[in-house]
Amino acid sequence: MDDLAKLAGMVRDRELAKVETIMSQVTRLRGDIARLTESREARVASGELDLARVSGAELAWQAASEAELMRLNRQLAALLAQHDAALRAARRAFGRADVAARLAKADR
Repeated sequence: MDDLAKLAGMVRDRELAKVETIMSQVTRLRGDIARLTESREARVASGELDLARVSGAELAWQAASEAELMRLNRQLAALLAQHDAALRAARRAFGRADVAARLAKADR
């Protein structure tokens, strides 16, 4: 039973590591989204005429930044779905490890 408890603990740790990895990716993506959103808002708030606005490059930047923002949000949605699945698996593994540890303790 001790070997089973150790194995269940290893599976639990692996599943928790998956959740942690996904959460670090989510945090990075949210930071990227926040920085891009802030840049877009700052550019809109700035009313000064510069070469980019006069030449029309501003419109191309707005379109490109909007496309990038949409791409990042799609990635975030996919990661959050993965996080949900990984969290369910981690909860299941945690429960199994707990039961295996209790059985091993009772077996001694």
